[in-house]
Amino acid sequence: MVKTGPAKSVDGAEWRARLASARAFRRAVELLEPHFGNSQDATPLLVLIFHASVAYADALTMRYGSMKNQQDHTALP
Repeated sequence: MVKTGPAKSVDGAEWRARLASARAFRRAVELLEPHFGNSQDATPLLVLIFHASVAYADALTMRYGSMKNQQDHTALP
């Protein structure tokens, strides 16, 4: 039996909003990255990259699996 985890069913259009959110996070990283030098702490960029990754993964699972993860994203890969 496959463990599905905490998820809920979603309608077919909700994935588009999550994809738009992922793209917004990605764009924020692209805009901010040139302002960070090698000596600066890149944690703020890493947080945005993480959120973009999760949003892209959510959009994919919503689009092709019709499910929305509610809590744990560690099983996404």
